[in-house]
Amino acid sequence: MRSPIMWPLGWRFERAGYTVHYYNYRSTRFTIEEHTATFVTYLKQFSHTPMNLVGHSLGGILAVAATHHLPQLSGRIVALGSPLMGSRAGLALAAHPLFAPLGGKLGRTWELGLSRLAIPENWDCAMIAGTGSFGIGQIVTRHDSANDGDVAVSETQHPGLRAHLCLPTTHPGMLFNGVVAKNAINFIRHGVFCDK
Repeated sequence: MRSPIMWPLGWRFERAGYTVHYYNYRSTRFTIEEHTATFVTYLKQFSHTPMNLVGHSLGGILAVAATHHLPQLSGRIVALGSPLMGSRAGLALAAHPLFAPLGGKLGRTWELGLSRLAIPENWDCAMIAGTGSFGIGQIVTRHDSANDGDVAVSETQHPGLRAHLCLPTTHPGMLFNGVVAKNAINFIRHGVFCDK
């Protein structure tokens, strides 16, 4: 996605003492494999410094996928509302005549997520999922369990995660939520959530 949407969260990380770099990408224009290749090339310019990754939605999928191409590196990842196990809403968007452009070329990613991909041991990955239940995903599909309006909590529960936290926020709202930011920063710094 375009980086301005990440600025509020990035600002909180900068206030916590981190140097923040933003990665721009057209989320629906390319396949996950194409996105990953480009992102890995981008990340290699920072390979001489300690690296941690924070990604929202598809960005979290991209962050985890990239680690498989960076075996020489290690760090922590916080994914925010990322459907690592696939996305019913994403599949529905891709199949809907009105919303199909939003689904883009990510059909297989929406179907499987990274459910067949292990998270490398040299990366500690955590997830913050929302339970706000309000979003465009509610228009195209009906979630029968806790969700953030677009992504179901169950779609975020990859077995390779080191930590998983649910907070009462919507899918886009987590980017502006102070409690989400506080927990993301705490995991990057200490490897655990603070949940307050």
